[in-house]
Amino acid sequence: MEKSGKEIERKFLIEKYKGEIAGERVWDIVQTYLVRTDPDIQRRVRRIVSDGNVTCYYTEKRFIDHGIREENEREISAEEYEHLKKEADPSLTEIIKRRRIFVYDGKTLEMDEYPFSDRYASIEAELEGITEEVTLPDFIRVIKEVTSDVRYSNSAIAKNQGFPEDFE
Repeated sequence: MEKSGKEIERKFLIEKYKGEIAGERVWDIVQTYLVRTDPDIQRRVRRIVSDGNVTCYYTEKRFIDHGIREENEREISAEEYEHLKKEADPSLTEIIKRRRIFVYDGKTLEMDEYPFSDRYASIEAELEGITEEVTLPDFIRVIKEVTSDVRYSNSAIAKNQGFPEDFE
């Protein structure tokens, strides 16, 4: 599978939701950031386990504006994944997260839960435009929108090993 094009997302810091969500799919993800060969392009590899199946991806992202990125992603073999992991950026720790994917109000939502935080998680909605309205389910308690706050990017989380609120 290859995916390329513009990715438009809004991201929110939320209280971790511990209940089940109807129709959710669950992915267990290990995400490793790689040393940048171009300062404008972020590189990473991911290993995703879903329903007992393992899939690996290589991704390059170029940031265009807050919430808007150009993304190129391709599926890779387990061997290529292990080979690319040797290029891991030593300044960033590996991210381990559980992603809960579900549809609400016609939008696919991705809720990421991290083992370092019992209180917080994040949720993202992929959109057609950055100003598009996002409706989240009533059971999600939003703390704040963090779309344009770089402290909540996955690379910042990898560097700091937590959300800013985890250190307050």
